[in-house]
Amino acid sequence: MITELLKKIENIDCKEYDELLFNLYEDMNSYSIEAVFDENKIIIGREERFYIVGDKSIGYEEILSKVCKELKSYFKNKEQYHNLKSISYGFVDGDLYYIRKPRKAKKKQIVYTKDSFYDFDAVKLEAWLSVYLNEEGKNKYREKIWDTDFDKISREEFEEWCDILARYFNYDKSN
Repeated sequence: MITELLKKIENIDCKEYDELLFNLYEDMNSYSIEAVFDENKIIIGREERFYIVGDKSIGYEEILSKVCKELKSYFKNKEQYHNLKSISYGFVDGDLYYIRKPRKAKKKQIVYTKDSFYDFDAVKLEAWLSVYLNEEGKNKYREKIWDTDFDKISREEFEEWCDILARYFNYDKSN
């Protein structure tokens, strides 16, 4: 039964782990479950099966629903599992469902300087100027961009355009 598996998990020091996954199996005549910490560092229930139900008269959707309710109820106010970033369950050959979903790490904001664009060729620099200038930069340099033949600009002009792109870069549009 799932409660027996949860009792076994209580003996694990969960502070060392980030993820807990409950794998469900549709066996020959029954459904079983195992618990896996951090991608197979500890597996409980693979050798010693924990059966959810002893027969397959219940459909897999009902098993998923039953497991969901039991796990949500069990983990609701358990402090010893607070550090786990992810608690999930699902059939091994099916979709994964979350009791606690991992938070996405925030992307680190890239800050461009004029040096950031020195490796661009003229065509790419013109394209980025057309796409990534903020409103102030567009208003100030739109006409000049159209009038410039980027294939024929000097290195000094190229660096000036790199500086303009860095000063008026639209970070909202790039993310």
